[in-house]
Amino acid sequence: MPVFLLKFEVFLPHPPRRWMWYNSYMAQYRQNPLVNDQIYHIYNRSIAKYAIFNSNQDFDRMHQPLNLYRHKSFTYKYSAFLNLTSGNQINIIQNLPNNDLIVEIIAYCIMPTHLHLIIKQNVDGGIVKFMARILNSYSRYFNTKHQRTGPLWSGRFKNVLIENDEQLLHMSRYIHLNPTSAN
Repeated sequence: MPVFLLKFEVFLPHPPRRWMWYNSYMAQYRQNPLVNDQIYHIYNRSIAKYAIFNSNQDFDRMHQPLNLYRHKSFTYKYSAFLNLTSGNQINIIQNLPNNDLIVEIIAYCIMPTHLHLIIKQNVDGGIVKFMARILNSYSRYFNTKHQRTGPLWSGRFKNVLIENDEQLLHMSRYIHLNPTSAN
């Protein structure tokens, strides 16, 4: 069906409105898929550069899922995980195997309006799944806490392939100096 729509879009300068769903449907797929065993600089900004990390509680609420959602076997929603007893939480964390990581976090920085991560993808679709889970989890938390609705992030996360050690060192330095340089 998409091929049929593409043929008509070529001949029509402005396709009918009912075909516009196709463009938004295809926009969800990345132009360059993320590759396993590659390292990426991942970043995302809040909508309208709104300060979304305002307290230690907010930073902790993003930090904890970063650790848990990198495990393939962690299948809980983070809010449901928080409702478990502390004994059950500890038991779940201790039983997470280190060989089931969908991503490896090399470095990260959480700023008031955005976040940066340097991540290595271990399984197909690992970064996309990981980022979807942490960004959606934090959005639900923030919107509930501040009694608001709507998107929290300016769009899909951005990624840059880190191609060599020099670039990795530069990105790591940039991420670690970001809080200092931004005051």
